[in-house]
Amino acid sequence: MEIAQSLHDLADPLSSDKEISSLSDLISSLVFCVDFGKEHEKQLAFYVDCRRMFPNFDSVIQLIISRVLLLAMTCMQRTGGRKNASNSSFLKSCIAFVHITIPSIDSTIRQMWFYVNAAECALQLNLIGPGEDLLKAAVAVIPNLPSDSNSQQSLCSI
Repeated sequence: MEIAQSLHDLADPLSSDKEISSLSDLISSLVFCVDFGKEHEKQLAFYVDCRRMFPNFDSVIQLIISRVLLLAMTCMQRTGGRKNASNSSFLKSCIAFVHITIPSIDSTIRQMWFYVNAAECALQLNLIGPGEDLLKAAVAVIPNLPSDSNSQQSLCSI
């Protein structure tokens, strides 16, 4: 992780898009490969550390959000779809993590996409309140969406 942190710190406002993309790809590869197996809490803690360590790379943040949503769904699947006190609080933690991380994404279209997907995940996990909150956040993003035709085509893919 120290090497990845050093790579992140190499990027500065003068870095080219190509350099940032390359650094981001390397860090994303590391994030993608780390797997704590059935130790879901350790996996979530790792993603929390990644969010803290790599705040400047949108693609890394987006990967972390996707991985946390997958982690929540995997946790529920491993319990056979049954919720108990411990996994219920873990699932809520995953959804809360995603909810507070999405606004750090630069693209409002990507924010909308993640809000909708996170809401779908929350509702599948029978977390109705957090699911509603994510849908409300998605609706709140609508006024900030760009109005050009390329953006409208991107929205249609959501």
